[in-house]
Amino acid sequence: IERILINLLRNASQAMNEKGRIEIQIHTAAQNVTIEVVDEGPGIVPDLLERVFEPLFTTKLKGVGLGLAVSRRYAERNQGSLTAENRPDGGACFRLTLPVATSQDTSVEQ
Repeated sequence: IERILINLLRNASQAMNEKGRIEIQIHTAAQNVTIEVVDEGPGIVPDLLERVFEPLFTTKLKGVGLGLAVSRRYAERNQGSLTAENRPDGGACFRLTLPVATSQDTSVEQ
């Protein structure tokens, strides 16, 4: 989870050229916890929205294009998901959803 959040925060900061605000919002439900990283950047070009999670895909001059692909993989390996969307008022929102773990739950990797 830490690696995913560090990557999402770094991407948000870079998208805003290190100027602007990033919000982390946490929502809980009976079975899931959702963590949203919301930025005030330009958002994601709509045609590229689904591609941002592809390995080796990047829109940055410097970058390999593995950060979001690996982050999604980490989420999925822990029975979760990682999605992205543009906000209506500008910026992007990356949503990490994971199942709530209990002390008896051994299905979630650490």
